[in-house]
Amino acid sequence: MLQRSKDSKDAALLLLSKTCYDGSVVAFYYSVLQRMMYALNEDEKRPLTYEHQNPLNEDIHNRILTEIRNRFTISKEENTFKENFEKLSDYRKKADYGSESITQSECLECRSLFERLEGQLNRFFPIRV
Repeated sequence: MLQRSKDSKDAALLLLSKTCYDGSVVAFYYSVLQRMMYALNEDEKRPLTYEHQNPLNEDIHNRILTEIRNRFTISKEENTFKENFEKLSDYRKKADYGSESITQSECLECRSLFERLEGQLNRFFPIRV
């Protein structure tokens, strides 16, 4: 899942450079989601394996967000993460289903949201080598 997250990030940056803003936003979103899934799977105290992250009849994206939030040790960080993820999610929905395309400024905002979310994940859920 970690490699998928990296690949999605690379795709997002490439699409941004090609002015494919809708695709870029979707890739930024999925890169964060995949990184969250990795963090849950690798959690030393309370791991949630990939197999258990996708129960039937449950919204996987909200479940993963809830599980990540439950593992933050600082409530301010948890709230900031939730707000930023929900903003990125709203842009992803616009990119996937909206009648208007994502603008360059919206895509750049999504890149900024992505970078903040990635930074928080790296601080609170470091990648184990």
